[in-house]
Amino acid sequence: MLREEAVKQYTVLVTETSQKRIKVNALSEKDARTRADDAWRNAEFLLEPEDFQGVEFHVLGEIGDSEGTADVAVSKE
Repeated sequence: MLREEAVKQYTVLVTETSQKRIKVNALSEKDARTRADDAWRNAEFLLEPEDFQGVEFHVLGEIGDSEGTADVAVSKE
Protein backbone atom coordinates (compact mmCIF):
# COMPACT_ATOMS: atom_id res chain seq x y z
CA MET A 1 0.00 0.00 0.00
CA LEU A 2 1.43 3.39 -1.03
CA ARG A 3 1.40 6.22 1.47
CA GLU A 4 0.19 9.52 0.04
CA GLU A 5 2.34 12.49 1.00
CA ALA A 6 0.56 15.63 2.14
CA VAL A 7 0.93 18.52 -0.26
CA LYS A 8 2.45 21.54 1.41
CA GLN A 9 2.48 25.19 0.41
CA TYR A 10 5.79 27.05 0.05
CA THR A 11 6.80 30.66 -0.44
CA VAL A 12 9.21 31.02 -3.39
CA LEU A 13 10.98 34.27 -4.26
CA VAL A 14 11.55 34.61 -8.03
CA THR A 15 14.21 37.12 -9.17
CA GLU A 16 14.79 37.89 -12.84
CA THR A 17 17.94 39.66 -14.01
CA SER A 18 18.11 41.79 -17.15
CA GLN A 19 21.02 43.87 -18.43
CA LYS A 20 21.33 46.57 -21.08
CA ARG A 21 24.25 48.81 -22.01
CA ILE A 22 23.33 52.44 -22.52
CA LYS A 23 25.42 55.53 -23.27
CA VAL A 24 25.19 58.44 -20.85
CA ASN A 25 26.74 61.90 -21.11
CA ALA A 26 27.89 62.91 -17.62
CA LEU A 27 30.53 64.83 -15.66
CA SER A 28 31.59 61.85 -13.50
CA GLU A 29 30.85 58.17 -12.84
CA LYS A 30 28.52 59.18 -10.00
CA ASP A 31 26.70 61.61 -12.33
CA ALA A 32 26.48 58.89 -15.01
CA ARG A 33 24.83 56.52 -12.52
CA THR A 34 22.39 59.21 -11.41
CA ARG A 35 21.51 60.10 -15.02
CA ALA A 36 21.04 56.43 -15.94
CA ASP A 37 18.79 55.94 -12.90
CA ASP A 38 16.75 59.02 -13.81
CA ALA A 39 16.44 57.89 -17.45
CA TRP A 40 15.26 54.44 -16.36
CA ARG A 41 12.73 55.88 -13.89
CA ASN A 42 11.42 58.19 -16.64
CA ALA A 43 11.12 55.23 -19.07
CA GLU A 44 13.60 56.79 -21.49
CA PHE A 45 14.77 53.23 -22.20
CA LEU A 46 13.21 49.85 -21.53
CA LEU A 47 14.68 46.47 -20.78
CA GLU A 48 13.48 44.07 -23.47
CA PRO A 49 13.13 40.26 -23.43
CA GLU A 50 16.48 39.93 -25.24
CA ASP A 51 18.12 41.71 -22.26
CA PHE A 52 17.21 38.76 -20.01
CA GLN A 53 20.26 37.24 -18.29
CA GLY A 54 18.86 34.75 -15.81
CA VAL A 55 16.44 33.83 -13.08
CA GLU A 56 16.85 32.66 -9.50
CA PHE A 57 14.35 30.79 -7.34
CA HIS A 58 14.73 31.05 -3.57
CA VAL A 59 12.49 28.76 -1.54
CA LEU A 60 11.87 30.81 1.59
CA GLY A 61 10.18 27.99 3.40
CA GLU A 62 6.96 26.22 4.04
CA ILE A 63 4.09 28.59 4.75
CA GLY A 64 3.70 28.68 8.49
CA ASP A 65 7.27 27.40 8.93
CA SER A 66 10.32 29.63 9.46
CA GLU A 67 12.93 26.93 8.87
CA GLY A 68 15.57 26.83 6.12
CA THR A 69 15.80 28.01 2.54
CA ALA A 70 16.90 26.45 -0.74
CA ASP A 71 18.19 28.26 -3.82
CA VAL A 72 18.13 27.46 -7.53
CA ALA A 73 19.67 29.66 -10.24
CA VAL A 74 19.10 29.50 -14.00
CA SER A 75 21.08 31.68 -16.38
CA LYS A 76 20.75 32.51 -20.06
CA GLU A 77 22.97 30.29 -22.19
